[in-house]
Amino acid sequence: MKIAIIGTNSRAEAIRKLVATGGYEVSVAGKVTDRAAGEEAAKVLDSDVLILAGSPEAGDGLVGQAGRFRPESIIIDAMDGRADRSAAEAFARSLGSNRIVRALMMVPDPGANILCCGDDADAMNVVKEIFRNCGCIPTDRGPLSNVDELEPPSGSLDEEFDTLKARNTVVSS
Repeated sequence: MKIAIIGTNSRAEAIRKLVATGGYEVSVAGKVTDRAAGEEAAKVLDSDVLILAGSPEAGDGLVGQAGRFRPESIIIDAMDGRADRSAAEAFARSLGSNRIVRALMMVPDPGANILCCGDDADAMNVVKEIFRNCGCIPTDRGPLSNVDELEPPSGSLDEEFDTLKARNTVVSS
């Protein structure tokens, strides 16, 4: 299974490392443009699963990029920040796909509980399998309309991740 990650923040890098531990082929791009390096762009555009891992500010650009992928690709919205039902459903409509799974990853490390919701049962099963293979505990929170239940604590997930990462580094030193 080919998995691509679009995003350049610290969470995107942590998600890349997590997914690689599951034995998956992972391609990463900050952006996929016509001017992007040919081979890497082709890998990203041809992925079976696309993980959007950028910041909310980059969300519109990431959505636009996702629209260029194969229609059968599964898209995991793991963007930093809060999602609400209307935004999640608008995201799905903008891509013309129900193969979208919102995944809340507080800290993308093995053993993490990853809350997921989506409307396509096959896509949900694939996403849960990916995270189980990475040593995580995926929790099915139902359809995409339940995305309001996946509220992260106040503040940015990227900031929270950096804080937890720093604490872990201090503890393990």
